[in-house]
Amino acid sequence: MRARTIGLISAAALATAGEAAGLYRKLAGRNRDAFLPNLAMSLNTLAIRQSEAGEREAALATAEEAVRLRRELAGRNRDTFLPDLAVSLNNLGNMQSAAGQRETALATAEEAVRLRRELAERNRDAFLPNLATSLNTLAIRQSEAGERETALATAEEAVRLRRELAGRNRDAFAEGLANACGTLGNIFISLKRHAEAVQSFAEGIRSIMPGVRKYPAAYLGLCLILLRSYLSAAEEATIEPDKVLIEETMSAIGPYLKKEEGE
Repeated sequence: MRARTIGLISAAALATAGEAAGLYRKLAGRNRDAFLPNLAMSLNTLAIRQSEAGEREAALATAEEAVRLRRELAGRNRDTFLPDLAVSLNNLGNMQSAAGQRETALATAEEAVRLRRELAERNRDAFLPNLATSLNTLAIRQSEAGERETALATAEEAVRLRRELAGRNRDAFAEGLANACGTLGNIFISLKRHAEAVQSFAEGIRSIMPGVRKYPAAYLGLCLILLRSYLSAAEEATIEPDKVLIEETMSAIGPYLKKEEGE
């Protein structure tokens, strides 16, 4: 029942995004200068909806068009449209990876990081979260391409930035830190450094524990991924898991796990 409801919502969102893109395409046909930014934005959204619906080839083509348009816009006014181009590149890289285009996805992720470094140099407070997100994505792409040592350095930088952000505002940035710790932990595992992976997964869990206690349903998926990875890495490293951490986590998410199983 739940899966059917989600499917219907996804189909409706895809149809709406398709309609919006179609309307903006007509408007851009009448007045390109005025409506090209809106068309690029709607195409970026449509690509995400197509990907969510499993339409990978269509999503890739749409994301490529969004990037082409935003390159054109950034060529006209770099200061104004560079952030949007970085967003579309990040999105395109995800589509390329999903389509199995690992080398192309890696190159796209590298470009997204370069642009976001430039933006963060101009305004660190505004663009540091975006740079951290792109670094995390780049680390995943590097790992997928077999560049594990490079991926490790990138993932460590992403975690450092996420720690800085969480230190400023834990409620806003704890989830980002947890995701970055998860990526770093997975790269440690790929390098057979399981003891360090244990520490990284544990940091990720601890970073979101306040959120897990307040909003367990919202953090359930991420928390479970980190917990399972933590326990698996601890077993490989022959390290005794932190019982207090496990008890706190299960106390917070246990009732929701039972509810999910009941459904």
